[in-house]
Amino acid sequence: MTLYKQLLIMITSVIFALLLFVLGRNLLATQDYLTNQQSVDVTNATTAVGLALQPYLAADDKVAVETILNAMFDGGLYKDVKLTFIADNSQLELRYDTNWEGIPTWFTKLGLFEPYTHTQTLSSGWIQVADITVTAHPGFAYRQMWSEVLNTLVTFAIFAIVAAIAIIIVLKNVLRPLNALTDKANELAKSQFGDPIEHPKTEELKSLVRAFNHMSMQLKLHFEEQAKEADRLRERVYQDPVSGMGNRSFLTSQLESWTQSLSDGGIAILSADMIGEAYDKKGYEEGDKLVIKLSEQLNSLVESEFTIARLSQQEFVIIAPDVDAEQLRFIGQSMLHTLVELGQDPLGIAPPKGAVGLVLKQVGQKTSEILAEADNALTKARQTPQSPIALITKGDAATSLGKQEWKQLLEEAIANKLFGFKFQRACNNQGDTIHYEVFTRITKNENTFHPGQFLGAVEHLGIGRVLDQYVLQTMAAYLKRDTKKGPVSVNLTVSAVSDTAFMHWLANFMKANKVLSERLFFELPEIVFVKHSSDAFVLCEIIHQHGFKFGIDNYGHHFSSIDYLNELRPHYVKLDFAYTNELDNQTKADVLASVSRAAMQLNITTIATRVETQSQLNKLADLFINGFQGFIFESSVESSS
Repeated sequence: MTLYKQLLIMITSVIFALLLFVLGRNLLATQDYLTNQQSVDVTNATTAVGLALQPYLAADDKVAVETILNAMFDGGLYKDVKLTFIADNSQLELRYDTNWEGIPTWFTKLGLFEPYTHTQTLSSGWIQVADITVTAHPGFAYRQMWSEVLNTLVTFAIFAIVAAIAIIIVLKNVLRPLNALTDKANELAKSQFGDPIEHPKTEELKSLVRAFNHMSMQLKLHFEEQAKEADRLRERVYQDPVSGMGNRSFLTSQLESWTQSLSDGGIAILSADMIGEAYDKKGYEEGDKLVIKLSEQLNSLVESEFTIARLSQQEFVIIAPDVDAEQLRFIGQSMLHTLVELGQDPLGIAPPKGAVGLVLKQVGQKTSEILAEADNALTKARQTPQSPIALITKGDAATSLGKQEWKQLLEEAIANKLFGFKFQRACNNQGDTIHYEVFTRITKNENTFHPGQFLGAVEHLGIGRVLDQYVLQTMAAYLKRDTKKGPVSVNLTVSAVSDTAFMHWLANFMKANKVLSERLFFELPEIVFVKHSSDAFVLCEIIHQHGFKFGIDNYGHHFSSIDYLNELRPHYVKLDFAYTNELDNQTKADVLASVSRAAMQLNITTIATRVETQSQLNKLADLFINGFQGFIFESSVESSS
């Protein structure tokens, strides 16, 4: 029970007890007064009737005596009158039946008033002529008492209500600083810092509020500093200090991840000879300036799902998943055009000072093989100095459909329900399921198309909203059919996240499926917080408002600050493969631990993917990772739409 409720009950009970005491004393006083008043009235009436009866008693006129008695006592205040004549011992007895309306029967049975009887001897001169006995009717006293009870109860109720309201208002004002401290404590327990608490007027609480505000500020500064330290460590290990792009180590990790996936596409490698010349002839300062200019222009060329890195002093690589030969050639020509612009040839006749090599990924190809073919492509490109660009492909790339063909296939798959779904578990180190990640695929004419093959086309065509809506509706129906399934995590496309119409649709979807708030998660790629930060933040706020949860995929892939976690508060983050594939390298393990710790301190689950062995799991667990996904927990569930 809260302190507020305890104080409210205690104070209300004391006041109620006092009111009951006052009420009881008042009613007892009223009872005593009415009892005394009854005896006084009977005595006075008896004395008055004695004076009135003297002449008639002296004349022995019994008829007149009875008439006078009826006249004086037939008013409802008396129950019976008995007159005994002393001379002949005869009696005259009168009874009056009176019903007092408006008094509950149960009230008259409480025995508050007994009928009062008074006897008096009447005289005529010095001679006693009769005895008169008068018994009062208690009805009048009961009616007066009942009226007093009602009035007192009404007054008591009004006072009690007013007092209760006043107590509630006073307690809320007095305890407001304490409530603020309680809320602040709950926020700090969740690593939510918020605004400082206003200083209360209560002297005893001022020091406590100051301590809380100081502690909150220190924790916030500690987290921010830790996030900055994680950023610095990550940049030192994975980022090229001059260009701001990923370095060779980062590129190798991304290539490793890409070659192990089902995604198609290719790589483009640019060798900028002019940068090598600048370093040799003009020194590092001029060479660095040229690198910065080139990196800025190259970054403007890449799509959100591409990876760009600096391989060596003058070589730059773009990993372009889910592109075909035509799209890859366009990327290479754009890189070459950027190099020409950087050469500042006013006549535009000088050959580019560099070359571009293009390689389409082949099934089962390893990282070393792709890099070797990229070098061969560069060598081939240099053989045509006027247009130094070359594409190496064996003609059997998996991406064989054009954009419009992909669009037709996707529309047909939605219309004819050609989608199938695969569920992969994410677990803690005990093997307990955190959630199931859903992977979508298309099956047509015995051909299966995996997400890595068609998601690139989905993004290029800008139809991610259509696909995401279909998957979410299907998963909602799936979870409603089987209430024991879940939680299920659905990946959202980049184009959908930045689509205002999709945000409105998703808000209505969550409102209509509120019952699934704990069983249906949304997974957003980290790139949306870099390329479409305002849209992504709005979408996350909408998700929070409707009580749903979301996660972030490829956490740490992009070299932006990770302190956005404090504002976004995702349910989980899924680490980029670059951080988890070389656990024996102590420097990279330190980076992983730092990045994971930043999320852990905000009570955010950190998930590593492609976990295959118990040894790998144990190493990851020691680096503050508490979620794992991969072959070691592989327990896939197949479901058709």
